Amino acid sequence: MNDITSILLALGLVWIINLTLSGYQTKRFHQRVIALRKHGSYTAVGQSGTNIKLKQYVVLVVDTDEDEGVEKVVVAERLSGVTVFANLKPVPELVGLSLDDIETGERPESVSEKTWSAAQSSVGFIRNAQKHEHEADDGTEFADAEDTDPEEAELDLKPLRLREADQSIEGR
Repeated sequence: MNDITSILLALGLVWIINLTLSGYQTKRFHQRVIALRKHGSYTAVGQSGTNIKLKQYVVLVVDTDEDEGVEKVVVAERLSGVTVFANLKPVPELVGLSLDDIETGERPESVSEKTWSAAQSSVGFIRNAQKHEHEADDGTEFADAEDTDPEEAELDLKPLRLREADQSIEGR
């Protein structure tokens, strides 16, 4: 074998190993999120960062505080790292905060800006899911099939996909 073939084979092997380990990390992440969903009524994953800068993901699990009647974070975990061996780690500074605190409040000093931004992104997903759930409860989101003329109806797949995405993050 010549040098170019050896290099290409080595690169191919490294690529296959990377794909395998990435799949393993994704599986562990999703299994952990599924386990966390059991602790509250809503679960969402927010992200901050870009492809150039290191991304950070925050999982928030929210439930209603029975004493105050306010939705508060009951579990918060963050995924950050440069390798496929990174795991979710608790963010205790976010536990006990209300959604309003995260959405419009001041960032705690012990929480990084990226973590705070990802947490705010999670809150946005939760608010969106609540909005769609409220609309479905009111019956304002869905038209009755008998009342709709098929020739006049426009097919808009984007809201349907958004609804499906919102339903996938609800903690049911």
